[in-house]
Amino acid sequence: MRRAFLSLRFLPCIKVVEKVGHVRGSMIRDSRKFDPSAVDVLNKPRRHREIDPSELLRWAGIREKLVVLDVGCGAGFFTRDAAGMIGPEGRTVGLGTSRGMLQRFAAEGRPSRVLIAQCEEDAYPLQTGSVDVAILGFVLHEAQDPQSVLREVRRILRTEGKVLIVEWAKRNEQRGPQAASRLSPEDVRPLLRRAGFMLDQLRQLGESYYALTAVNVPVYCCPPARAVHF
Repeated sequence: MRRAFLSLRFLPCIKVVEKVGHVRGSMIRDSRKFDPSAVDVLNKPRRHREIDPSELLRWAGIREKLVVLDVGCGAGFFTRDAAGMIGPEGRTVGLGTSRGMLQRFAAEGRPSRVLIAQCEEDAYPLQTGSVDVAILGFVLHEAQDPQSVLREVRRILRTEGKVLIVEWAKRNEQRGPQAASRLSPEDVRPLLRRAGFMLDQLRQLGESYYALTAVNVPVYCCPPARAVHF
């Protein structure tokens, strides 16, 4: 099956999810996935105090004129701030598997330079090498196959593009997923390496979260030739 790609050059022409209504779906929900009915907790003041989206995105290198992809964008916690940082020549794309969450995002007001679209967990309707920075905010611990997600992220990133990963610290607490479901930096490092990324930066975000960036390193089919002197 041919994959339909979203055109980043003609972004305003893309039809996005705008209408809010009843969403049909399976009665069985994957317990690892965030419950869309609890979306309001994502915008609580405490979360903004612990994770300042603008400051974190600047730390990750997001700036004007970039193409930014927010995978698992939810109701736009990171997407909205990214859209305000990339300027009129940049573009921001928010993708998610939950149509209900995307509809909530659209209903609350979609910034003009943001495209929202539904996707599969590890298959994104974007061209290879078309994105400068990808955001994975609380995505990997929910993924059925984190390695496959990272491979797809690497595909859509340009060479030396970055991925920003935000995850729960691996600890027991009353909120968030169980500790056994969380991924520590030590869990994520080998996944990044196998997918073709090089760890760049790592930081703690309060007691409950951490963030890291990794670079899409170029792959050579053979080692560089040595200089020959005559």
